[in-house]
Amino acid sequence: MGPRTLRSCAVLLLLACTAPTGAAAAAPETTEPAASAVGITPATAPVSTEAVQAWYGRYRRSAAPVKRALAVLVAARREHRPNRWRRRVASACRGLGDSVEAFSADAVRVGVLPVPDRAADYHLRRGFGSLAEAASACGSGRFEAMELALGRAAGSLRQAAAVLARYGVEP
Repeated sequence: MGPRTLRSCAVLLLLACTAPTGAAAAAPETTEPAASAVGITPATAPVSTEAVQAWYGRYRRSAAPVKRALAVLVAARREHRPNRWRRRVASACRGLGDSVEAFSADAVRVGVLPVPDRAADYHLRRGFGSLAEAASACGSGRFEAMELALGRAAGSLRQAAAVLARYGVEP
C-alpha cells in the first residue's frame, strides 16, 4: 500500500471524526436504509434533542482520548521512511488500542452507550469496534488489515455523524 493510499485513508478517517453538522451534513435519509438493511431501525418514538445532548456530554469526555490517539496514528501513517514508519505506527496503534479499551469501559461505567438514537448507536458501536480491530491488526504487524479496519471505522463514523446531525452533535 503506497503513501497516496495511506493519505487517502487518513483523510477519510479525519473526515469521519470531524463530519459537519446542520445543513452541511448528509441527509438523514441516506443512513436509514443502511441501518434498516441490518435489522436496526430508528425507534418509533421520537428521541428528544435533550436526551441526545445529555448523552453527548458523557460521550465527548470519553471519546476525546480516542480522537487524540487517532490523530497521532494518522500523523504517524504520513511518514515515508519505512523502518521509522512501522515503529511510529505500531506505537500509535498501542495508544489507539488503549484509548478504545478505556472508551469501552466507560461505555458500561458511565453510560456512554447506548446512544438514545438506535441508528446512531449501531453506527458508533461498529465504528469503535472497527477502531479496536485496526489497533489489534496493527499490533500484530498486519498493516493492510489495519487500513481496511480504519476504512470501515471511517464509514461507520460518517454514518453516525449523519444521524447525529439531526440533534446538532457529532461523534
